[in-house]
Amino acid sequence: FPYTTLFRSMGDEFYVRTFQVCPGGIIFRDGAPTNAGEGFRVSGSTDLTLGGAITQSTSAIYRPLAILGFTSRESVCLYGDSIVQGSFDSIDQYKVCGLFSRALRDKLIGYTNLGVRGDRVQWYLASNSIRASMAQFSTRVFSNYGVNDLLNGRTYAQITSDLALFWASISVRLKYQAHIAPPSTASTDFYSTTGAQTPTANNATRAALNGFIDAGTLPGVRSISLAAIETAEQSGVWRVEQTGRSVTDAAMTAGSNTVASASAAFTVRDDMTAVRILGAGNSGANLTGLLRFVNATTCSVVSADGVTALNAGTTVSTATAYIAAARFTTDGLHYNAKANRFLTSIGFMSHALP
Repeated sequence: FPYTTLFRSMGDEFYVRTFQVCPGGIIFRDGAPTNAGEGFRVSGSTDLTLGGAITQSTSAIYRPLAILGFTSRESVCLYGDSIVQGSFDSIDQYKVCGLFSRALRDKLIGYTNLGVRGDRVQWYLASNSIRASMAQFSTRVFSNYGVNDLLNGRTYAQITSDLALFWASISVRLKYQAHIAPPSTASTDFYSTTGAQTPTANNATRAALNGFIDAGTLPGVRSISLAAIETAEQSGVWRVEQTGRSVTDAAMTAGSNTVASASAAFTVRDDMTAVRILGAGNSGANLTGLLRFVNATTCSVVSADGVTALNAGTTVSTATAYIAAARFTTDGLHYNAKANRFLTSIGFMSHALP
């Protein structure tokens, strides 16, 4: 089709429709962020590529790997795991999620996101023919491979060897390897303070791997530092941007996970932040969870997964609720939307972009 009818000016948005006949089943992307405009229809659907309503998907996403066309601008191919894919992130106003995707979208740079949650460089080397073929359409390649290899027992020697093999297979001139990050920690207060975090035992190996990446040992590969998300470079502890604030008129009813504020003290920034509500737990203990913003007077309290309701055990009124102002992770392993926005705002990969 004539591509000139699609791309009129920089930053234009458009949708792509595809139709696939596959009696054995359609391959889809599970666990992808939803509400990004995707639609997915199965079982006897008619060909709607030229028009007609497509039911909005809520769980499974089927989308093209890339949209190819002539351009004089740079383009990027992204390889990696859940950090690249955008797990634990939320869709922004441009229907984009993921640390690297956000930064590229801000610069209006086209990209192909091949991130797969849980993926390892070890697994990529074992099976990569389709993914490897996508690099030829890009001028730059970014990768964050290595995190899941480290977390699943691969040694320093094995990971550095696998990274060298991976990058040797990429023929694109401009190559960038991100740090083995983020840190992996346990926390007793939902990562709302630094003192309550305990780094995992492999942090020393992670620091050594990042030193290997920074040293330029991988031929032709430049590094991307993600240290700004830690309290200090390679500390293994998640940074906490602010110490938080308190709401003094929090009210909850036993058996409900709704917390109210008569003074309308909640803001949209409170979404997915840690909260401790004094006296609202079982037998008058404190209730600790995450806030999900509803409106200025109402939030829901959920557990660490961001979904499961966390009900009050005791009815309280005018209780004090301590709210963390900026928490960068919900599970100690993945960046959340706040972290991704923070890193993008400080230009963490500006040296890697045209």
